[in-house]
Amino acid sequence: MGDLAVRARGIRKSYGEGQSRTTVLHGVDLDVELGQCMYLAGPSGSGKSTFLSILGCILSPDSGRLALLGQDTSSWNERQKANFRRRNVGFIFQRFQLFRGLRAWENVKIKLDLLGMPPEEGRSRAIGILEALGLGPQVERHVTELSIGQLQRVAVARALAGDPDLILADEPTASLDAESGSKAIRLLHQLAEAGKAVLIVTHDERILRQAGCIVRLEDGHIKSTESKSMSTELTPT
Repeated sequence: MGDLAVRARGIRKSYGEGQSRTTVLHGVDLDVELGQCMYLAGPSGSGKSTFLSILGCILSPDSGRLALLGQDTSSWNERQKANFRRRNVGFIFQRFQLFRGLRAWENVKIKLDLLGMPPEEGRSRAIGILEALGLGPQVERHVTELSIGQLQRVAVARALAGDPDLILADEPTASLDAESGSKAIRLLHQLAEAGKAVLIVTHDERILRQAGCIVRLEDGHIKSTESKSMSTELTPT
């Protein structure tokens, strides 16, 4: 394991005003190290995705302290958060959020454009990442021509394009069969082995039965933390 990528203390988040105000997170504490793959589990409405968005600097907590890669985020404005997110965080979304009118490599290159990489260099790097993920024959295809498993790998490639140290995955196997899901999880574990910090939000029991470190969130509270040996093979539910 390495240094802390995430140090969250007393994170609280509410939505609404007055009598309709609902508290989603009740003072959550969490550490995630570089080189660690952690799973955040819990039922729908438990606050998992909200917490992930706070860790990715998309949402701001109402209170609490959050340090990411050794940097205190409490005084950051929206531009500082966006700059940090762009350079240091890779998001993998459940529904991929790819641009349907673009080819596979163009969807990956978008992240590199935001980082200011020259166009030809960005194209070359995007294609190289897709090839490394086994998508060499598909790099020129529009995303509407790809299978669900291939779409997931394009989404992973985009998340990895800027070589971020913090990978946040929201239900990455929800749309995948067991074989495609195993490949996605294996890749995320390999990223942790390479020194990245990986946090996976899921309620997919195929994963959780074989995960190494599981933090369970219920009603905005961390209820338990489990550590055991880890596997990358998903079994059918």
